[in-house]
Amino acid sequence: LTITTDDTTYILFKKQFPPGPVILGSNLDAASSTPRSNYFLIFQRNILTPQAKPNTAKKVLALLTTADPVRGREIFHNPKAALCANCHQLESHGNNFAPNLSDIALRATPNEIVNAILHPSQTITEGFAQTIITTKADQTHAGIVLNESGAVLTLALPTGKAIRIPHNTIKSRITSKLSAMPDIYKHLLSTQQLAHLTAYLLKQKHKPFTPAPNGFSINNTPEKLFIYYNATRIATYLKSHHKLTRRAFVNVTTPSGIPVTRRFPVTNPTNNDHKEMHPGIWISFGDLNGNDYWRLRAKVKFIQFIQPPKATQSSLTFITENQYLSANARSEICRQTTSYTFHAKPNAYTLTIKATFLSTKSNFYFGDQEESGLAIRVHPDIRVQGGNGTILNSHGHKNGKQVWGKIADWAHYSGRAKNRHIGILIIPHHTNHRKAWMHARDYGALVANPFPKPPRQRRQPYVKTPVKKNTPFTLAYTLYIHDPPAVSPFKPAAAYQAFLKTHKP
Repeated sequence: LTITTDDTTYILFKKQFPPGPVILGSNLDAASSTPRSNYFLIFQRNILTPQAKPNTAKKVLALLTTADPVRGREIFHNPKAALCANCHQLESHGNNFAPNLSDIALRATPNEIVNAILHPSQTITEGFAQTIITTKADQTHAGIVLNESGAVLTLALPTGKAIRIPHNTIKSRITSKLSAMPDIYKHLLSTQQLAHLTAYLLKQKHKPFTPAPNGFSINNTPEKLFIYYNATRIATYLKSHHKLTRRAFVNVTTPSGIPVTRRFPVTNPTNNDHKEMHPGIWISFGDLNGNDYWRLRAKVKFIQFIQPPKATQSSLTFITENQYLSANARSEICRQTTSYTFHAKPNAYTLTIKATFLSTKSNFYFGDQEESGLAIRVHPDIRVQGGNGTILNSHGHKNGKQVWGKIADWAHYSGRAKNRHIGILIIPHHTNHRKAWMHARDYGALVANPFPKPPRQRRQPYVKTPVKKNTPFTLAYTLYIHDPPAVSPFKPAAAYQAFLKTHKP
């Protein structure tokens, strides 16, 4: 392929290499004094090896002794591979459109697992038969029925997406004897790749987590803490993440499960600004002792649960210890001990966050950047810009232009979704060392900043808030996450007055 631009010509070559070392030399056969450009290499690894002849269980089982579960994991989870995670869930990744495979090794033999992959329609788990819907507009959809109400049927498609089909638009409905899992894997994967995938599944010996039907419950995994209310996952606390190098709550929903913060990781191309920096609900600082944690230029490391999560019907509490590392990760700036408390409310729940920063080694300071404090990034449906949302503060100011920079007792970001009035109310506690000013943005961000407002943006602080060695510095906030019916909207001023009854100024 030859590509000609206004100043040069690029010649592209493509070659497929077999497995093994590849040695690439210079772009000249002999030394020359004439200037030459470099060349660029673009590698694309082929994960799958389609086969013309169908694989058999006997051939796959014979290769299990040399199979690699790590490669099998990639085949399962990689979006360019077998697409298993489109429907199945493993390691808290994927969809629950098909049976959970967390304990598949406890309930199936290697032979049964291989045959289920090669011949998915031989045995279909109860409740996961394929349903074929034909609409009155002569559109046909095939998938798994996720749930069904009197008005709407929700169908999970093999693509990993779900569609809602009103009952009054359905012309016919057929339950198929074929599995929703496509009958392609005996050709799509090589014999060894099928063995790798089977070896990975044979390591899955964890009983799937079942949330409590009423009240709060938690599922604590090595990297994440999943939080449920009335069996609905309402938030995920990230203990570690390969890109988000500070701790946060992501994929936060209302009590009934309506997303109130934007999806993390971000997948919407029209809403992908600050896609790692603005995850959901978090506390961070653009300048803490000269280190920038807000823009992920320095790391916050999860150390431990000082108090493990404890869930009841009406509340959930846990206390974490996190370590703030310098930008080069060679020294500790301070430690953050944070208590998190969830309380159930009518059509809402509260989250109270109390974070204490302490260094036993040296003094440190907080700078006055506008990107500091407790922050939220709301769901696109309820942002002001591009959604139907409103930002309101305790003075009655509305939206970014009026709210930004104003000191306020509270700030509220809310809108309508699924005929509910959803949103998040932020109340900075009066015990904080100074009142918060609101860094409010119509694109969906809201930050309650407890440090002086800088006269203009710059990386170096105008004013430092010093913290002496062995002296604790505490910040506390309460958030109301709500979803009352749209006809009876949430009243932030009334919620604030109720808050004051238990939190005197």
